[in-house]
Amino acid sequence: MAEDMETSNRGSYREDGWRAPSWLWPGLAIGAGVGMYFAVGRRRKSHWRQAKDISERVYDRRYDLMEGGRNLVDRLRLIIDEGRKVVDEATDLWSQGRSLVKK
Repeated sequence: MAEDMETSNRGSYREDGWRAPSWLWPGLAIGAGVGMYFAVGRRRKSHWRQAKDISERVYDRRYDLMEGGRNLVDRLRLIIDEGRKVVDEATDLWSQGRSLVKK
């Protein structure tokens, strides 16, 4: 009886002398169970469900999107105004240069 307990603690032997540790089989069973849980739990969603999820996320963040769009428009307005100033100054410099060449 004591010998049976000793071999069960060490693992089971095969004919070729290799022994599997006693913790191997429960570990494999737990790993397979976890893998199956994730495989079943992560089923693919339909295209309609994905589209609905995206539209809900956009709706939930609409105020953030409006704020970002407003900031973008303000920055573009600033860039356009600065570009106009540069063009006006370049035009003035060009006309001054042409008047100097004519003299």
